[in-house]
Amino acid sequence: MYMKNDLSYTHKVSIIVPIYNVENYLDRCLDSLVNQTYHNIEIIAVNDGSIDNSERIVNKYIKSFPHIIKYIYKKNGGLSSARNVGLKAMSGDYVCFIDSDDYIELNFVEKLIDSLNTNKADIAVCGRYDEYNNNVQNNFCLKSTKTFSSVDTIKKILHWQDIDISACDKMFKATLFNEIIFPEGKNNEDIFTIPKVISKSNIVVHVGIPLYHYFHREGSITTTYNSKQINDYYDAILNINSFIKKNYSYLDTDIKYYNMRSYLNLYKMTTLAKNNGYEYHIAKKYIKKNVSLLNYKQFYTSKEFLMYIFLELKIYSFIKKYR
Repeated sequence: MYMKNDLSYTHKVSIIVPIYNVENYLDRCLDSLVNQTYHNIEIIAVNDGSIDNSERIVNKYIKSFPHIIKYIYKKNGGLSSARNVGLKAMSGDYVCFIDSDDYIELNFVEKLIDSLNTNKADIAVCGRYDEYNNNVQNNFCLKSTKTFSSVDTIKKILHWQDIDISACDKMFKATLFNEIIFPEGKNNEDIFTIPKVISKSNIVVHVGIPLYHYFHREGSITTTYNSKQINDYYDAILNINSFIKKNYSYLDTDIKYYNMRSYLNLYKMTTLAKNNGYEYHIAKKYIKKNVSLLNYKQFYTSKEFLMYIFLELKIYSFIKKYR
């Protein structure tokens, strides 16, 4: 029984887990959820039409934890669709989103909800472990707990510093999602959604330490690219630009920094997919025009720093070989 803070324990936390063909990772994810040190939780497992053994695995956990797991099966509609179904079904005061091939530290919920209550915040953020095959990187971490206004949080996101745009390494006051849903049928759904949610908040608290394990698996959306993913990412760039222009026009310099790295990503996606279509030429044109905006301190991997150097030297062919 969680005893540290009776006030915080009174708050129920909904954890929404979209599931689609993740039988090799689902046990690890669910283990990290059912063993949380904070016990007043509900796990909303939304099976988005899986055709592997994911349902059997979830049922195994339901037998042991029927009081905290709510299982929903739906036809395949994508990550946003599954999250939206979870949002409709949740009953918590706060909500988290955990991708089913990822997992969290056992004190993830406890640490975030304690920080929310202590700082009277609407959103809590943690750092994360980005896990690749044989490599783990700590990203978006701080030396200590720190609070931000909603505007400062958006500025951090636009500069790709300290706070990521992902929905997964955060805990939100549930009411922030009133009248906000994830865009169904789109990739990069967090770019469309999270800035809008943050704009409704007053205080955002970053706990400093990494508590979320983001697993980059081969074949996932973040490691393979096709024409739809490329088009959706370009639409996401346009969407966040429109949102900033409408609501935070004074952040015009900040959105330029966000665009520079976004178009760099778009250029990489198109070259890896060998797609030299409209988005490829838009990205290349933007990079050439605005390369002076790049600052190597914005990049947190050695490969991205090398990309920066080659762009400064105007050796664009290097990007086509970048992996």
